[in-house]
Amino acid sequence: MSLLREQLVDAARQRRPLTGVELGEVDLSEAQLDGSELRWLKGKGANLRGAFLGGARLIEAELDDANLEAARLDCAELGMARLVGAKLVRASLRSANLVLLEAAGADLEAADLEGAQLRGAGLNRAYLGDAQLIGVDAPQASFVEADLTQADLSGGNFEEADFTRCNLIAANLTRANLQGADLTGAKLAGVTWTDCKLDGAKFDPGSHPAAP
Repeated sequence: MSLLREQLVDAARQRRPLTGVELGEVDLSEAQLDGSELRWLKGKGANLRGAFLGGARLIEAELDDANLEAARLDCAELGMARLVGAKLVRASLRSANLVLLEAAGADLEAADLEGAQLRGAGLNRAYLGDAQLIGVDAPQASFVEADLTQADLSGGNFEEADFTRCNLIAANLTRANLQGADLTGAKLAGVTWTDCKLDGAKFDPGSHPAAP
């Protein structure tokens, strides 16, 4: 185990906050970091595959291109963090704070974001195929050109969110709030619209689900 990994695991165990840590090339795969407080963490390209980060405070962390595949981030604080191009395949972010997160181009295939806070988050060109976004709070979030094929967005709040040119094929929008959302240019084949709120939502001509 590297010295930095030992220090981070020990700090997490003692609930001791650390500021401005630079991960470099340290291997943190499957590291036990639940409850860590790592403000302004810098970890571009870091290996956090399968890491345990439940309840961790990673506010304003810079984790562009990091590997967080299958990481456990339930209830983590990632407000204003950067995860551009990061790999979060099958990661769990249930009830995580992702307000103003920037994750353009991130891979969130089959990730679980149930109950997450995504207000104003940027997920442009992200891949969210088969992802769980049940009950998320994502007003004014941006999903421009994102791929949400077969994603479950049921019960989510996407008021004024931007789904321009997004792929929503076979997505579940049951009871979702899309009031004022922009879905122009979106692919909508097979979407489940049951009890979805669409007041003021923008669609291409003839593509509104209520259109004859």
